[in-house]
Amino acid sequence: MNGTIKMKNLVSIIFFQQIANALEKNDATLISIKNTNTHWSNWGTHIQEEDY
Repeated sequence: MNGTIKMKNLVSIIFFQQIANALEKNDATLISIKNTNTHWSNWGTHIQEEDY
């Protein structure tokens, strides 16, 4: 698991470096999004049974 955490941190660092570079050059195409976390099962919910 420690390797997974390090990889996520590395991906975050790269992403924010891309954002900084894109802002500096005013070019949004410099931001590449890889391994997106958009699948519904990756997102938690706070809805309880009592909420219905």
